Amino acid sequence: MSDAKPASATKTTGQAQSATVVADLGSRSKKSIKKLRQGDGRLLEDVHKLVNQLKADHTVAEGAQAVIVVVKEKRRGNRFFL
Repeated sequence: MSDAKPASATKTTGQAQSATVVADLGSRSKKSIKKLRQGDGRLLEDVHKLVNQLKADHTVAEGAQAVIVVVKEKRRGNRFFL
């Protein structure tokens, strides 16, 4: 489903030390990405599953607010019209 890994660099804030997690969900269609931006679709469900899994594994704190998801738009095939 994804390649969610803690990044090697950690950031220190005034209160506590937190690790950066980058979640790469791979290539998806333009339509899927548009639905994600609108707050709908299967890709959003995948993000929710990923965040819940990270919370269950204690990789991300329960009260974490910032989530960055990397999704690459699938490249359309070559279309030749004659």
